[in-house]
Amino acid sequence: MIFLRFLGPRSITSFLKLALDIVYFGLWTLVGILLICIITLLSVPNLSSQTIKILNQKWGNLLSIGEGGLVVTLLIYGVSLSGYAVLMGWLRTIMETLSKRQVFHANNAIRLRAIGLGLAGLELLSYATKHLAGSLFSLRTEPIYGLKVVAMWFTIIIVFVLAEIFKEGTRLQTIVDRTV
Repeated sequence: MIFLRFLGPRSITSFLKLALDIVYFGLWTLVGILLICIITLLSVPNLSSQTIKILNQKWGNLLSIGEGGLVVTLLIYGVSLSGYAVLMGWLRTIMETLSKRQVFHANNAIRLRAIGLGLAGLELLSYATKHLAGSLFSLRTEPIYGLKVVAMWFTIIIVFVLAEIFKEGTRLQTIVDRTV
């Protein structure tokens, strides 16, 4: 029977950190590819219109965005991916402290608060993007209601609660360290 520990080297936390490393560098790779695509679309004349024409032929005139709309769409997608990559970076540092058996590291509560604010900001960005896509480009988007929205905001609240738990744990850890 294999026994896995939660903290320390060769633990579940170390495995999760490795998975987060892969996702983190994958997200930044996608952001780089998007940046190259945006620069290419802006620098090569008529490439945007040709791309939209090809996509409309393939998908049946679903894209009613202009040349600038394609670049703006890719730019918003790149900003969103960058936000998720930054959140993954903060989560990686939390997992790194956990794999070093430093559960109540002084900065983990601050990082968790930043992750909560980042998730809230990305969720609000998705609402704004869906609204702009529907009103400016006449694109059909998924409506903003239901269990998906409730689940996302519930997750954000849980992250803030965890930040407070880590803050209190850090305070108690410093008290214990001073007394021993």
